[in-house]
Amino acid sequence: MWPWHMYSIGWGEMLVIFIVLLLFLGALVAAAIFIGRAVTRSDQRTGWSNPEAPGKNAMDILKERYARGEISREEYLRMKEDLEV
Repeated sequence: MWPWHMYSIGWGEMLVIFIVLLLFLGALVAAAIFIGRAVTRSDQRTGWSNPEAPGKNAMDILKERYARGEISREEYLRMKEDLEV
């Protein structure tokens, strides 16, 4: 028969184990929050919408491209007709 009573722990050891467990769980929660925020921030920077123009519609972007000279007048008018349909 094994002498299990020789391996019992006291209140001091239980307190240390409890504190270590709380620290470990706190570290897990902190890591989850950190990862969640990192993922959320990256989605906001490279989200599905245009990251340079949040809240702008297609016509606003088209006007800006024409104003910057990225597209010609003919391209602008053709794209404008497509968007208005």
